[in-house]
Amino acid sequence: LRLVMCPIAGLSHARNAAISEAGGEVLCFIDDDAIAAPDLLEHLWRAYDEHPEVGVVGGHIVLKPPQPRPSALRPGREPLWSHFVTPHVHYTEVTKWYEYPWGANWSARRRALVEIGGFRTRYGRRGHNYWGGEEVVAACLLQQLGYKVAVVPQAQVLHDVVKPRGPYRLNLMTFGR
Repeated sequence: LRLVMCPIAGLSHARNAAISEAGGEVLCFIDDDAIAAPDLLEHLWRAYDEHPEVGVVGGHIVLKPPQPRPSALRPGREPLWSHFVTPHVHYTEVTKWYEYPWGANWSARRRALVEIGGFRTRYGRRGHNYWGGEEVVAACLLQQLGYKVAVVPQAQVLHDVVKPRGPYRLNLMTFGR
């Protein structure tokens, strides 16, 4: 475990710092308030191992609503709180930007991210700006280079949003041969 400090504010800058410092073949990003299933990396690695053309793989993000449930979290609005559960039951390649996996449970081949120059820094959370999208832009760019984008529903994280948000922290896991 190694702490990498990024002196420039913003999630995209932090992700780019992770790309430059990581040594693994695959970089797996989850939110600081996400809890990875024990077999998350196993499912992700299997997808990369069995599908060499895939550049991005993400899984389901299951929201654990805060209790008491905030009035802003009305039924049907869970995706606004990063709940991402697809109808897919197995590895599925997706081709449209709105089907792409979300940043709270997102991984990519390191070499592919280097090919596109990392995450675009005009996107992503910064300070009190909670807009994201940098991972969708990265997936679009990778798809344009010929990489596939896939969802593996078994690769799950639990999005536990009970704690108050402070400075954004990034959890990164790498793996490879």
